[in-house]
Amino acid sequence: MTGSRFRKIFSAIFMLLIIISMVVGFCFSNDLDNVYGENYIPYDDGWQLEGHAVAFPYGDSQETFTITNTLPKVFTDQMLVMWVYYDNYEIFVDGESIEKSKDNVFAGVSTDAGKKEIWFKLRTEYSGKPITITMTLQKEIYGASITQVFITTRGEYASQVLKSNIMTMIVYSSFTVIGVVEIIIASTFVGENILKKRKKIFKALLYCGLFAVFSAQWLINDCRLPYIVFGHIVGFSIVNIVAFLVMPIYFFRMQMYLYERDNNKVSIIIDNVITIVGVIALVLALVGIINWGDLIYLAQVLAMIVLACVSLYSIKTIIFHRDKYSYVAVSLANLVFFILSLAALMLFIGNVTSNYDSVFLLDLHIYVVAQICLIYQRISNSIKEERELAQTKIYAFSDELTKLGNRRKFYHVLDNYDENNMPEDFAIVMVDTNRLKYYNDTIGHEAGDELIIATARCLESAFIDFPDANICRVGGDEFAISLVASKKEIEAAIANFKNAMKCWHGTLVSELYAGVGYASYRDYPNENINMLLEIADDEMYKDKSKFYENTGFDRRESR
Repeated sequence: MTGSRFRKIFSAIFMLLIIISMVVGFCFSNDLDNVYGENYIPYDDGWQLEGHAVAFPYGDSQETFTITNTLPKVFTDQMLVMWVYYDNYEIFVDGESIEKSKDNVFAGVSTDAGKKEIWFKLRTEYSGKPITITMTLQKEIYGASITQVFITTRGEYASQVLKSNIMTMIVYSSFTVIGVVEIIIASTFVGENILKKRKKIFKALLYCGLFAVFSAQWLINDCRLPYIVFGHIVGFSIVNIVAFLVMPIYFFRMQMYLYERDNNKVSIIIDNVITIVGVIALVLALVGIINWGDLIYLAQVLAMIVLACVSLYSIKTIIFHRDKYSYVAVSLANLVFFILSLAALMLFIGNVTSNYDSVFLLDLHIYVVAQICLIYQRISNSIKEERELAQTKIYAFSDELTKLGNRRKFYHVLDNYDENNMPEDFAIVMVDTNRLKYYNDTIGHEAGDELIIATARCLESAFIDFPDANICRVGGDEFAISLVASKKEIEAAIANFKNAMKCWHGTLVSELYAGVGYASYRDYPNENINMLLEIADDEMYKDKSKFYENTGFDRRESR
């Protein structure tokens, strides 16, 4: 590694450490804990239900229940926050109804999304007065219960959440940046004319980037920080649900391209089914036919299906592809991801307020880092393979003596024209160097090579204005050119070729002649490429015959 590159890496790491130190230092500074400690008051104790003490977390099977407590000394800038998945509630202070829940609305449709916190603005006159909360819990959410209650200010609430989710914030930032960069890189290369195998790798990178971005959105919204800071609890809750729903879809597509199963019928069917189901569910939630909260169930089902499929791919790969390091590494990373994801999902199902996000956070770290490393390793290998293939292709399609294309390249280009509709001005020019046998026999093959190379250079100079001209040496002294040009342009190029031959003087041979003939699709619209070749060849031999008639050379002694 060069010193310059080392300094850049060291500087980047140093700056990252400074930023992390500032954030951590701010979140854990003692001024929050001591000087302004009165802005965060735990309020879990003292709650009663029908004269009995209530311990949190608490859930009640009754449709509606009432809990009571006595407020401590409070200030106008404070609020009571209760973490609870509720259906509706009403708050009384000193027997007076102060606040009722309102219907949450998204896109004009009533929804239960966002009904997971109660915020009640306090006043100084509420100090020491009894508070009563009557509520109904949601039935469809796993572990729906009152988990904690506290009194705080909005700024302190945000600080407390940030403080307890510092790692989530770091992962959110890194995943967002990494994901966006991957999407940009992959989108740039996916549309380009690159090898099919390499395009698959870039598609895997694209879906890895999308998965990282939506994972970051799920993480940041799941920790509650966005709506605490900005409000819009309904909108951010729906973003959280949507991110959770699409994550298994992007994860599966990424694995399809990593395992090169994008042409596998079963994988394609699974991909189409989970995508269509996800889209239909989103549309139904938007129009209010199903509740947004129901998408959580669906996302869990899709996640289980995808994890099961990918785990099967991983196990099969480990068993049958032991010699392929990258495939086995992907598989091992996937199995770790599957086990930890399953553990997080079980924690979530058992209690929606459990510490499942910490497990998933660790899971994402292992998974994304492993996938990114493996994808970039494959991209590097693919670039190396593509360069080797390009070099091989150059050798396969090049004539060593003249550095023009060879017979294989000429007919490869013709096949491409034949598979598509030929342009009206498509034409074939055939060229054959005269008297090559004579010079080979009398002076030597070096003289013959000089003639062949001279013919090639004259052809290049004559057809230099035609960027699509495919000039090839197809035999010993035979050349062929395919191009798209008008009759006037072709005849002008042939005239330039003959003038170039007149001006040429070699070391062993002093003069150069060649027979030339061409055939245009415009002149023979009913003929195919093979017939155009025959016509151009016939015209070339007619031109050679004229040369021997006019010069008096014996054609049996010289070609």
